[in-house]
Amino acid sequence: MPLRDLPAAAAFLTMLRRFRDFSARTPRTEYWLAAAVTAALLIILLPVLLIPIAGAVLYLLAFCFLAMPFLAVTARRLHDVSRSALWLLAGIFPVLGLGVLIFFTVRPGDAGDNLYGASPEPVPQY
Repeated sequence: MPLRDLPAAAAFLTMLRRFRDFSARTPRTEYWLAAAVTAALLIILLPVLLIPIAGAVLYLLAFCFLAMPFLAVTARRLHDVSRSALWLLAGIFPVLGLGVLIFFTVRPGDAGDNLYGASPEPVPQY
């Protein structure tokens, strides 16, 4: 099975491909898989910081490379729960802001269309 066919890898690659897309919506599963892979990559790269100056530069480059796609996928996730991407600014406040963002991103997305576009997941028919 190719790596890109694994759900976490597919979610991460989708996050990277849509790095400029701050509109539309992202489902909860795709968001959390992309977040897990991003966090794992940054943790795996931590030993690079042991290299005096070059390590810090490499780690900073990796962080910057992953920051924009992660902000975009978080904005799309907020849109899925009918929240503006301006809620990303809540991250300025370390504890409370992060708690608010986690609260919004763990909630199920809106069923059907909302102000930010069509549902990223099929709506169940009852």
